[in-house]
Amino acid sequence: MKVGILTYHFGTNFGGQLQCYSLFNVLKELGHNPIVINYNPSKSNVGFLNDFRHGLRIIKNERSINGMINGFNTILYSSKMRDNFKAYQKTYLKIGSKCSLEEISTKYSDLDAIIVGSDQVWAPAHHGNGAYFINVGKEFKGRRIAYAPCCAINKVDDINKNLIVNLLSKFDSLSARNNETFQFVKDLIGVDIPIVADPTLLCGFNNYKSSKTPKGKYILVYVLGNEIDGGHRNVIRKIEESYPDMPIYSISLTNSKPHYFSWATKNYYTLNPEDWVAFINNASFLYTDSFHGVVFAMKFHKPFIAYYKEKIRASRFIDLKNRFELRNIINQVSELKDVKSIQPNYEELDKKISDLKDFSINYLKQALS
Repeated sequence: MKVGILTYHFGTNFGGQLQCYSLFNVLKELGHNPIVINYNPSKSNVGFLNDFRHGLRIIKNERSINGMINGFNTILYSSKMRDNFKAYQKTYLKIGSKCSLEEISTKYSDLDAIIVGSDQVWAPAHHGNGAYFINVGKEFKGRRIAYAPCCAINKVDDINKNLIVNLLSKFDSLSARNNETFQFVKDLIGVDIPIVADPTLLCGFNNYKSSKTPKGKYILVYVLGNEIDGGHRNVIRKIEESYPDMPIYSISLTNSKPHYFSWATKNYYTLNPEDWVAFINNASFLYTDSFHGVVFAMKFHKPFIAYYKEKIRASRFIDLKNRFELRNIINQVSELKDVKSIQPNYEELDKKISDLKDFSINYLKQALS
């Protein structure tokens, strides 16, 4: 079957790119012909002028020395990071021709199925036009499949509810990435749907290497959102008690919310997804608030501390914590006593992941049969 993937393939976001790559490759392994639908809902202009404005906003909003550094780094490095992501896509993905939402059913009229997911494709920001609920018109006659979408928060404004209910009812196969999204669908259309693995758990990354990876042991920091209650530096001190005398390297998403940490040995601003995977794979320890950071730490059996701060991001961490019985996901420094004692038993964790992976592959096979 020729299968279109409708997801956040366009952003300079490591997890977003890697989940797209993973689903793309799993579909190929299952004997299908996948293509990424080149729909981008963003209305912003991408380029130096936009980078400059974003950098100035950061400087103005943060009003600190670190804010000035973050703003200047956005201006200096955003273009390079985008170029690195584009090169990654060219190497690893097959992306179709650009299209508007209305053009999907005509420019991709040869598709046998559209799969939407994974990532936060069902988050409130994109409810208005129903794009990621496959609102592509009656012309599309192929199968409509949801693989591991996430709603981020179980909320639909009344103005969008009828549209979303109608579109969900048209799916041939529905699944979710976490319990929050399961409940989102249940509340809207009264259907129990399976919870499946994020695509990155289905795919191997042994071929991912990077010449930029530091030598020797190191602590890796990958932070996306706001600071943990109690402060990053206090978490790092706790980590250093168990993992002493190691350099600390920080990775930023320069185009969105870069982070400069004065206590880091080095801050990286232009890595691509392959670099990011290699950095985690070679790290001695990971500190992060990234869902996919946790996923890759689990894949590579890395000790880690993860935290969640913003409400809209909490559900995916709570789900990971409960589903895999992870004691090293916290939301404030006061919860952190001994770093080593709360790390996962990876032998037990591997069994849970393996079972979920088998279940998820079977879901895809049945959805595409």
